[in-house]
Amino acid sequence: MSAGQPPALVIDEAQSAALGAANLGALETALASYEGCALKRTAMSLVFADGPPKAWLMVIGDAPGAEDDRSGIPFSGPGGQLLDQMLAAIGLSRQTDVHLAMLVPWRPPGNRAPNEKEIAHCLPFLWRHIALVEPQIVLCLGGVVASALSHNHRTITKLRGRWQKLSHALFSPENGPDNSPENSQKDLAMLTSWPPDMLLKQPRLKADAWADLLSLRLHLEKNHAPLNGPDE
Repeated sequence: MSAGQPPALVIDEAQSAALGAANLGALETALASYEGCALKRTAMSLVFADGPPKAWLMVIGDAPGAEDDRSGIPFSGPGGQLLDQMLAAIGLSRQTDVHLAMLVPWRPPGNRAPNEKEIAHCLPFLWRHIALVEPQIVLCLGGVVASALSHNHRTITKLRGRWQKLSHALFSPENGPDNSPENSQKDLAMLTSWPPDMLLKQPRLKADAWADLLSLRLHLEKNHAPLNGPDE
């Protein structure tokens, strides 16, 4: 075990709490009660989720920013407004189509990236969150969450724009405190792109983000219902 990793017993506690949640309300309560992650003591809010409880598409960021921390809503502020515009450009809305969440639901001080220990505490809850939302596609807006979910430790410049397959036992929404997840794995597609706050700081990256959105739209149209939105 590396110096940055919490003891296995603590991670078992996180996984047990996550698996015990039968719905999103229970999962939010479990996170609010969880004391393992030190970020909880410095953040203003638990930034849990936004959007419909079931969605084809789940968008996940690395960690809340300052605006998210104040509002308790993921992807708030200018970055969130940009994300809403991007989703609208391919016919999607956070109100009706997209479920939003964070890898780490508490803001790290100074908007730094979450560290290995903090990720290890929060990852079981995110796996369960994905299981309960039951998306077909996960869009990771950040290299940290993409690496955590895929166990691919390349930088975001290497991961961005690439489709990957995710498979994890905790995807099964039937798995709870009395069910074994061992034989209940489910697969789904994952795409990685730039965080919206980074697009605001580096507008040259918007071309990459648009290409990723078009790839996402094509995947959704091929595998699910057609979307409303502008032509390529």
